[in-house]
Amino acid sequence: MIATWHLITVDQVRLSEELCGLDARQHALDRKVRDAADRQRYSADPAQKAQAAQDEAAYVAEMDRLMTRIRAVEAVAAQSRAGLRTSAGCCAAACARS
Repeated sequence: MIATWHLITVDQVRLSEELCGLDARQHALDRKVRDAADRQRYSADPAQKAQAAQDEAAYVAEMDRLMTRIRAVEAVAAQSRAGLRTSAGCCAAACARS
């Protein structure tokens, strides 16, 4: 039997670190979206309002891509956890038979 538990653990750590980084990017981007919305709402200059609207649209599009990436990484992490439980069950069953 080949032991692969350490590979799954390393993969889980990598996915967790990536999710942490994506979460930080999400919070920073959320602040930018709020700032652009505030500039649209409170600016007296029509040119600044127009620029803020363009900025907000760009940030929202970026947020959509970021959220898609977050969901993808979460799905891979969930599959990895399910694989870990399955392989742990297989190992436990194999040990019980020995």
